[in-house]
Amino acid sequence: MIELTSQVKTPIDSAILESYKARVISRPNPWVGAVIVPEGADQENSEWILGHTQRYGGNHAEVEVINRAREIIGDQKLRKSTLYVTLEPCNHFGNTPPCTELIIESGIKKVVIGTVDPDIRVSGTGIKRLIAAGITVEFFAKKESLTTISMLLPYLWQKHTGRPFILLKLASTLDGKIATRKGDSKWISSESSRKYVHFIRSTSDAIVVGANTVRQDDPELTARYGYDEDLLDQPIRIVLGDISNDNKVIPCIVFKGDIETFFDYFADYKFQQILVEGGSGVAKQFLSAGMINQILLFMAPKIYGGQDGVSLFGGNGADLVENMGKGSFESVELIGGDIKINYHTEDTVKFINLVYELRQNVGLKLK
Repeated sequence: MIELTSQVKTPIDSAILESYKARVISRPNPWVGAVIVPEGADQENSEWILGHTQRYGGNHAEVEVINRAREIIGDQKLRKSTLYVTLEPCNHFGNTPPCTELIIESGIKKVVIGTVDPDIRVSGTGIKRLIAAGITVEFFAKKESLTTISMLLPYLWQKHTGRPFILLKLASTLDGKIATRKGDSKWISSESSRKYVHFIRSTSDAIVVGANTVRQDDPELTARYGYDEDLLDQPIRIVLGDISNDNKVIPCIVFKGDIETFFDYFADYKFQQILVEGGSGVAKQFLSAGMINQILLFMAPKIYGGQDGVSLFGGNGADLVENMGKGSFESVELIGGDIKINYHTEDTVKFINLVYELRQNVGLKLK
């Protein structure tokens, strides 16, 4: 999960920044940012026109930014402008008409795109439609394109696989313990880290914990700290196992099936991102089932100092190094004194590369 940054140096930076403004409000549509740069505009952002996807059923980013540009610079200047957009414009009728047709009608002659949309209704057809209309189409450079793909991962993954993106959140000591031998875990991580988790909750469709966590901590599992202000609904809360009727997590969905049936059970919900906040037992269930896409680990500058605490994952681990799970660190940074680690599992890394390579299939001469 890429964090919001205020360092805007290029129109691409600005488009990525705009997309964050839609992160909470646009689902199930993708959170897309767009920027129109008029011909001859300075390299500062004072003359750029910005837009992002509105609430579901409202304007897509391209529509929003083109409408604003018409008001600010007029149709004549718009025709000499460049459109930067983080995701391939849609080329089908849904709740709104195709964005490709509006772009063509506006007279814009150049479009720069972050990534191809793997949605089978789009998947290159939007780009090919623009090219057929005589519009110059280019992609973001590789670094910015991979940033865009990472930012859109839950949407891209769900559209391509039909399954929700699973994000596991954990907080541990420096020596890898998430609780003491007595089960005490409040609070291992800093307040800044816990606040960031509420942002992640606000971007998730559901939150999963085990019944033991509910019985021990009685969490609410809601997005707070102001991140709930733009939410239409709080994430659906899912508990693995039986709990009492007076727990704060009520109302929730109680799931008591095998973890292998989890996706089938919730298929009709069309979740894009599920946040797993359970303890070591729940974490191990999802890990062993190969269902985790990303791990968000907050490592605190604390040392438990023994073997009898609760480790990140329960049960037995790999018997050989060659059998260990493999993945990639997306980012490592400090937050409130903790180290925040974003880790992609091997399947997710392969998927990111797959989406990036989709640009090879759209008939563009690539740099």
